[in-house]
Amino acid sequence: NIELNNLIKDSIIKSIKKIEEHFTERSLKLPVKERVKPIEWISAKYKAVHLLKKLRNLNIVEGSDKEFARHFSKNGKELSITNYTRKATDKLDQIEEIFDIHFK
Repeated sequence: NIELNNLIKDSIIKSIKKIEEHFTERSLKLPVKERVKPIEWISAKYKAVHLLKKLRNLNIVEGSDKEFARHFSKNGKELSITNYTRKATDKLDQIEEIFDIHFK
């Protein structure tokens, strides 16, 4: 999957294997297997928040903030995207480029 490979190449996530344990390209919503570890987000947290909220706003993925948090971690802790406000200093070019290439 090109989009996932770009996330790895750009040092945003750690492993494509982890992505495949959490998400599929099938429209059927499948539960994540028990004891599957979250995907470690290695880039800035605000980039994860922006990516996940944008994916949801474009109806590419669905789920609550709490559901997303179960899939991702940052520094070993659940990555919460609730109550996280975008700041003028956030550098989102990398995320926007991925959207421009793959989701337009």
